[in-house]
Amino acid sequence: MPGNKVKIASEQLEHGLYERVNEVFTRILGKWKGGKTQAHVFPHDPKPLIDAILTSNQMPPKNPYAFFPTPKDVALEMLWELQERKEFRERAAKWDGTLYEYKPLPIKILEPSAGMGGIADYVKPLLLEGDTLDCVEIAAIQATMLRQKGYTVHEQDFLTYNQKPYDYILMNPPFSVEDDQTAYISHIYHAWQLLKDGGTLFAVVPP
Repeated sequence: MPGNKVKIASEQLEHGLYERVNEVFTRILGKWKGGKTQAHVFPHDPKPLIDAILTSNQMPPKNPYAFFPTPKDVALEMLWELQERKEFRERAAKWDGTLYEYKPLPIKILEPSAGMGGIADYVKPLLLEGDTLDCVEIAAIQATMLRQKGYTVHEQDFLTYNQKPYDYILMNPPFSVEDDQTAYISHIYHAWQLLKDGGTLFAVVPP
């Protein structure tokens, strides 16, 4: 699967089985590309998610939770405070004098409705000693994949999650789901209740 591509040897699969495999790839955001490629192309490394599907033995849902991966540029835009904190710590560790022993207090970070870790993957390299990063994800397949990546995962509906407080909450909430047409508002409001006084919340919202 080089370059986030998966090829199906269609001549080796019975037609009905090929169609089911194709449906799985489509549901995990694989798009067929013909021409010289002749493969399903994914916006992410599909192997962990395919492994999770095989482990759970479940057909991935069509998208009942309005899951859309967080684009890289959006995720990185959320992280400037954490990046500055890490860079300051690295500079301080090189200096002589009073700042040499500077150690920032540990912080707690949360990614609600974490999906495949589209934000957490960029947060992880910025963690300092003692920091914690929690993910909440309701979908079993995505939760399995997050665990395979090594994250602490709370597999439940975010609106029922009540651990607190967090210093940072970074979220790309579902914009609209079947029973809540303004889901992003209720998710952001709930996240606000979990935020520490003086904490920071970043959220992706529709225009």
